[in-house]
Amino acid sequence: MIGLWFAALVLGGCGAPAGGGPGLPDWQRPELLYLLAQPYPSLYVEIDTVEGVQPDEDALAALKDFLRRHCHKPDGIRFLRDKPIPLTQAERTHPHGLALMHMSGPPGGGSAPQAAYLYVLIFDSKRMRLPKPHRVHVSTQYPCAIYIDVAWEPLLHKRAGARMAQHEAGHILGLCKNTSHGDGAHCRNKGCPMGGVTFSTSRWLFGLPPTAQQLCQDCLDDLTAARQSGPDGRLSFSGPALVRRENGYFVASLPLQIQVSFRPAASFDGRQMQAAAHKALAEAMAKARKGTKKQVLPLVHCPDDFEDAPARRAAYQRLTRDPDPRVAAWAKRELKKLQP
Repeated sequence: MIGLWFAALVLGGCGAPAGGGPGLPDWQRPELLYLLAQPYPSLYVEIDTVEGVQPDEDALAALKDFLRRHCHKPDGIRFLRDKPIPLTQAERTHPHGLALMHMSGPPGGGSAPQAAYLYVLIFDSKRMRLPKPHRVHVSTQYPCAIYIDVAWEPLLHKRAGARMAQHEAGHILGLCKNTSHGDGAHCRNKGCPMGGVTFSTSRWLFGLPPTAQQLCQDCLDDLTAARQSGPDGRLSFSGPALVRRENGYFVASLPLQIQVSFRPAASFDGRQMQAAAHKALAEAMAKARKGTKKQVLPLVHCPDDFEDAPARRAAYQRLTRDPDPRVAAWAKRELKKLQP
């Protein structure tokens, strides 16, 4: 893809019908930001499409119904369809990079309260001239976005788009982490949308529209248990960025970008992080288009200034124990660079 590599890019979630890799990790629970009324009594869902893609309106309706049904947001859920992303801007661009470049984030600034945030990108990898289709998925690195490639299993999109949308929304809400009735990525209960996505051959043959599914009782019980656990005070949104506070530092995530800092989390501005990441990605893409040398966009970075090398070494040593394996691996590499 235009000679641009993303360091340590890892996909997660899953695609239909079955398999698709591991589910989302359980060391953080961003689903609580969606399921509970606090700390965010409202939810903002931004939906982007790439030029030439016709979204499945039934699938979007199923997604909206699913979120309204299971997210407790007394101040409402707002859905915004942005103007299509021009194909010329999307060609040969990884969908996560496209998300980073084009997500606007929830309304903010001034006295406007922060809302929980969910991003949905609908694209066609063939039109975008990508090497291969992408499974419909939620990324483990930024578990606040759903990526829908209509070029992946197009028959399933046509006949089971609503169920696929429900399935990925279920992952956003933390479903399938309970392995007592699944494998960590899929529920084993027959007919549950969190299982492998299928469609009715008889309905297809008779030209009947596909139907959405209701969650099984086990998955409903999982949502109830999650709500009863209460908010996770470590997690919050700053603009579109997901922020995780740890003892003495914080980790902020956007698509393709993780920022770690030992500064007070209250001073962090997710929109500034997004602007800086947007600029870095745009510059890397421009260089990649001009030359043959591959450009690498670092996934993890720390903007902090430290008093001296020992202070930096001590800080990075703490990060080697971070629950996110990407952060821990980055810290270990940085420590090796600091060795005399």
